Formats: sequence, C-alpha cells, structure tokens
Amino acid sequence: MAKFVCDFEAVREAGEKLITTASDMDASIKEYDTNIQSDLEGWEGASKNSFGVAHTGQIVNAVAVNELADRLGRYVKTVADKIEQLENELSNIEI
Repeated sequence: MAKFVCDFEAVREAGEKLITTASDMDASIKEYDTNIQSDLEGWEGASKNSFGVAHTGQIVNAVAVNELADRLGRYVKTVADKIEQLENELSNIEI
C-alpha cells in the first residue's frame, strides 16, 4: 500500500504558527482598541460617534478574522494528527 508523502511535523508546526500568530494578533487588537478608546475620550459630537462606530466595526472584523486564524491552526494540527494516525493504521494492514 502506498504511503502518504507528507511531513506531518511540518504541517503541525504550520498549524502552531497560525495559533501563535492569532495569539499575537489578539494582543495587538486589544492594545489598538484600548488606545483608540482612550483617544476618543477627548472627542465630542458627531465626529466622535462616527469614528467610534467605524472603529467598533473594524475591531469586530479583526476579532472575527483572528478567531478564524486560531481555529484554522487548531484544525490543521488535528487533521495532521488524524491523517498520520490513519496512515500508520493502514500501513499495518496486510492486503
């Protein structure tokens, strides 16, 4: 039986890099949000409201994309583990 040609460790490392990047981005998003919210404290009127709404939308989008990156990294690692496990099981079957 043919074996998959895959460096499962490299695939798992790629998944881990996605998770690490998502974690770093989470910290950056929170810091950016805090800084903008602090800066907006001194603003007044329609410009404050308009910028605040736009900023909130950006944060919501950034958090959503970041969550997708984290989930993708976890998925990649899980799939690599499962395929490697299946490959090992299949290689032990006598056909």
